[in-house]
Amino acid sequence: MTKVRKNKANQYPDYVRKTDPGLSKILNEVQVDPAPHLKRWKREKSSMAFVVRMNGLPALQASEEEEILDGIIDDVDYNTLMNAGCFNLPSMKVCWELIKVYFSEVYPSSPILDKDRFMAEYRDLTKGPSILLLQTILFAGAFTCYRRETELDLPFDQITDISFTLYRRARLLLNMGFDLYNAIPLMQSLVIFNSVPSGFGDGDTAYQLKQAITTCCSFGMHLDQSENKQLTDYEKYMYRLIWAQLFITDHSRAIVASFDVTLRRSGCTAKMFTRDELYTLDNVQKDYFLFAYELSLIVEKLASYLDTVTQKMLTGESTLHLSEEAHSLLQGFYISLP
Repeated sequence: MTKVRKNKANQYPDYVRKTDPGLSKILNEVQVDPAPHLKRWKREKSSMAFVVRMNGLPALQASEEEEILDGIIDDVDYNTLMNAGCFNLPSMKVCWELIKVYFSEVYPSSPILDKDRFMAEYRDLTKGPSILLLQTILFAGAFTCYRRETELDLPFDQITDISFTLYRRARLLLNMGFDLYNAIPLMQSLVIFNSVPSGFGDGDTAYQLKQAITTCCSFGMHLDQSENKQLTDYEKYMYRLIWAQLFITDHSRAIVASFDVTLRRSGCTAKMFTRDELYTLDNVQKDYFLFAYELSLIVEKLASYLDTVTQKMLTGESTLHLSEEAHSLLQGFYISLP
């Protein structure tokens, strides 16, 4: 049996690396009160609002017993969240710099937030409506800030450690069920995870994408919700926007990594946007978004040829006409680009 030596100074085994005190100070400068987030999670869970509203039914009213908020979370889960710093933030200067980087580097190609609404709701970062979404955005900003000059006077290795810690916080909040019953911030967080080139620890990007698609469909975002009177105009807009972004991401991965197309247009009744409807996007983003969607439709059509091509090749039949049709579709798309 191998003996594990312990460092008498900290009572940890020698293979445990001590956290850099300077890094810990940066990451834990601001404390967020967990109580409002836990209470909101409890109320959302009790009312099951996402189910009844998705089906156009009035929200259930929580009983008096459900309104009692003592004992929302057990001590083990609470200590896990607190020890990981899930309710801690870097300094306001660092936070806003990372948010700035997120909107500069990640948001343009995956615009699933209403930027003006986000800035208004998170003016005070300690009182924002979703700690999961905030930690996810901070992670995405930290992970991509190497692409541009920032006001953060930190070495690359330290930025990497910061992004890793923020990633763990966001994933832990996600895995612990935060915003599980709050469709929009939950899906925004999942889409952001899929928008960052590569995360930490989750090497199976196919799994992450399928998790996002499955959750999207469980909320009914792939369905036409235009007649659902229980959803606000903003919610209807965001449902469509999140679905469309996932549709594009799914088909993009199919091209790049040869994944199977999961979110097929034939199985969705959600209506795609016209250019004028995309009020949260600027003009360049509108063009990029709509052209990416058109390319995704072509990819789905080409993917449907694969089985046909395989069958014809086995029987010795010609597949030239399919190749010509595929070439024509791609050429037509190329010509349509500005």
